[in-house]
Amino acid sequence: MGGKLKHTGIFLLQSLSYAAAFFIAWRCSADQFYLPAGLRIAALLFAPYSRWPAIFVGDAAAMLALRIPIAQELNAGPLWPYVTPFLLCALVSIGPLALRKLKPDFQQHERWLPLALLAIAVWGSTASTILNVVFDGPRPADLVSYSYRFSVGQYLAILAVVLPVLLWHRRRDRQVTPPNFLRDAVLSAATLAVMCAIFPGAQGNALKLTLLGGMVVPTVVLAFLHGWRGAVVGFVTADVAIGFYLPDAKFMGDHNMVVFVAQQTLAVVGTFLQVVGSSVSSEFDKAARLDLAERESLHLAQSNHLTMELALRDRVEAMAREQRQIDREFRDAVQQLKNKGQYALAMQITRQAVLNTRMLYDHTSAIYPMQIEHEGLFRLLKRQQFEKAPDDRLSTVSASGSLDEHSTTLQLVSYRLLGHAIEMLAGATRYSVRARAWSTGTQRKIAITVVAHRACATAADSSVRLAQTQFAAKLRAYGGQFRRRESRISFVVAEANQRAARGVTTHDTPLAPLITLTSKSPEL
Repeated sequence: MGGKLKHTGIFLLQSLSYAAAFFIAWRCSADQFYLPAGLRIAALLFAPYSRWPAIFVGDAAAMLALRIPIAQELNAGPLWPYVTPFLLCALVSIGPLALRKLKPDFQQHERWLPLALLAIAVWGSTASTILNVVFDGPRPADLVSYSYRFSVGQYLAILAVVLPVLLWHRRRDRQVTPPNFLRDAVLSAATLAVMCAIFPGAQGNALKLTLLGGMVVPTVVLAFLHGWRGAVVGFVTADVAIGFYLPDAKFMGDHNMVVFVAQQTLAVVGTFLQVVGSSVSSEFDKAARLDLAERESLHLAQSNHLTMELALRDRVEAMAREQRQIDREFRDAVQQLKNKGQYALAMQITRQAVLNTRMLYDHTSAIYPMQIEHEGLFRLLKRQQFEKAPDDRLSTVSASGSLDEHSTTLQLVSYRLLGHAIEMLAGATRYSVRARAWSTGTQRKIAITVVAHRACATAADSSVRLAQTQFAAKLRAYGGQFRRRESRISFVVAEANQRAARGVTTHDTPLAPLITLTSKSPEL
């Protein structure tokens, strides 16, 4: 029993709330801008089916309260004020019901929704006219002209209510939207407010039509700037300005052709802009998603590059561990020889051990430049220990700027790019390198220029083509730029000035050097 009373109370509360909203909308309406029609369609489109009975009851109650007092003044038949309120909402609901059945996801089809709402508005006007004819309700002399004007007014009212509800319904959409939407919407509303303030003092229909037509301009601007959302805000503000403010200036009713011309223009332009705005939103969203996909692919390329570098570093560390084991065996052998008095052989083994360590050091430096982690790129280049330019061909190195704030990742990428650039300039007798590091407000950058002196004309073999491919891939992955002029290659790479913005932490902190490979053991 208590459950039934609760459901009955909720049902009555919903019906009364709808009826109150209906009365408020009716008070703010004119014949050319009938807001209750918009409220009715919005409720039938977005409310669950379980609430439709409450909508029917509330709609019938509101229309009974409105039609019974004026039935005699309109010379209507005796059944018209009592029967049509119960039938009108049921007949009109056929349109929203058909849309919800044919397109359950109609909220996602903002491009075609205005056309569907136009058909619903025409059907609502037709249903109201049919009921008036059947039950001897009020009918104007020119029924066709009245139906047309009433359809336009209902369509504008439906758009004025349904579109904001749609905007709220899709407020959590993941669709990418342009920035500054709120700012532009406020500017549009301010522009319309200025036009509304000027309108009462306007003299002549031409000036009034110009002001009314100018109210469409903010809608056009918002539609092209912000897609269908901008078109919704611009259209609704213009619709409300024409539908509410102008009646206070005594331009209301079926006989006000100035307002009706503006309403027709707004209806046509608003529908067109909804379609265009939807296309703009779709293209902007597509471009934003493509940009996001490109940035994600670049991030993936950076991650793959760092993974490869870490694999090379792990290989170098494994070789270092093996070298430490070999060093221990050499030390044991040297100590045994010294104990036996074979000092000459011990010295020979010591020299061989040092030579092996140096060879291993050179090989590991070619695999991964461990020194870059604790010495930096500039000191590494100035030491002329660059595997891509053997036999001291890297004859001139000049560096300027400070690398204190630059990550090891960026220095390592610059090092690899320099190596590929030297491979691309194969055949030179010597190379000179100029490097510069600097920081801006948002980025840290490294620029390197490598020049090949007395280069020999060589054909582009497979190694050069591979170097070109790797150079282009790494440069693109890190958002770099380059320029090539015959025997000169210049490139610039950059990283974000905020550490958190880089998204890379693997090489941001200098790693411990391999002592075994960078210094000679005192026991040898």
